[in-house]
Amino acid sequence: MSWFRQVDQYGLVSLIIDSISCRPLRALIAVLSIAVAMGGGMTMVGVSESLEATVQQGYASRQVDLMLMQANKSNPMTSRISETFVDQVRKIDGVQGAQAALIDSLLLDNDSGILVYGWPPGYQEISYRQGGEVIELQQGQVLIGRTAASLHDLTPGKTIELNLGDFEIIDFFEANSFFESGVLFMRLDDLQQLTSARETVTFIFINLDQDLTESSRWQLMEEIEAINPILKVVTTEEFLQKNQLTASVRGLGRIILVANALLSILIISTIMVLTVSERRQELAVLRAMGWSATRVSMLVLLETAVLATVAALIGGLIGLVGMKASLIYVQTLGVYSQSIVTLQQIMWLGISTVVIATIGAALPIYFTLNITTSEALRK
Repeated sequence: MSWFRQVDQYGLVSLIIDSISCRPLRALIAVLSIAVAMGGGMTMVGVSESLEATVQQGYASRQVDLMLMQANKSNPMTSRISETFVDQVRKIDGVQGAQAALIDSLLLDNDSGILVYGWPPGYQEISYRQGGEVIELQQGQVLIGRTAASLHDLTPGKTIELNLGDFEIIDFFEANSFFESGVLFMRLDDLQQLTSARETVTFIFINLDQDLTESSRWQLMEEIEAINPILKVVTTEEFLQKNQLTASVRGLGRIILVANALLSILIISTIMVLTVSERRQELAVLRAMGWSATRVSMLVLLETAVLATVAALIGGLIGLVGMKASLIYVQTLGVYSQSIVTLQQIMWLGISTVVIATIGAALPIYFTLNITTSEALRK
């Protein structure tokens, strides 16, 4: 135990352990209250960042550089532009490839949502192999991702109902990402008929030449938008930032995180004020023994920091479990995402812990500084 004596040469650690162990119920309530509050905020932040990271991986696997959509749409998924624009985009210098797609969320016969991609006839995404021969989807046929098949208990050969239309699942398709593994692929004309979106698509995915300079890239984007005033070109990063679903969850997550952090500060500050009030005589004795006000204040700050750190660790686990549960619920709406822990989430957790410990200790420290050595002699 010599190492412990060296670390605890000022007696702070021993006093912190003694204070917490003498009030286990109070410490437990403080830790669990803060952990639940922080876990709720981390859940929302984690869901938004997981959605963004998963979709970003999908676009990266397709090597999508730009997305052409309808301008002035708060929700990009409601974008509708003419599919004829794709031919005009392909003719622009610097464009390596362009592909139109109609994307919408449809209802299965069990009332659960599923995301559906509509691809134009002849596009490789709506083809499958049969007996070594590559066959293109016919009208009334769909391909399904393996994640979607597993979650909805669907297999090739089954007939499903989509928005009151019957479709036969022909085969699985090889998904480029986890996100697309949870969707259906069908012919563009089928999806246009189901959604009353005749001759229109949601996006045009654009691949650029790799040797384009930054200035040439911006000039190309302006040239694309000049095709028609209704058009808006965005990068995949901009699309994710402006996507209504992820933006709403991201914003709500930040609000909940800040609100819960303030609640946590109030909880731990109240708990520590009660603790200091009960220990006034003990702290006064320490002052009488020669402890400086700074040293006694450090004792209160470290005890607050210990409780906040333990609460943050438990809150992180609650946030992780909550994130997984929330993403499972989001899957019922037809949006599939991996549970991804990012550096930003860890930073949010760490910063929240420091803020809660520092601000939460301010009021208890104020009470501590007002303790005089004469109080040690009152009893």
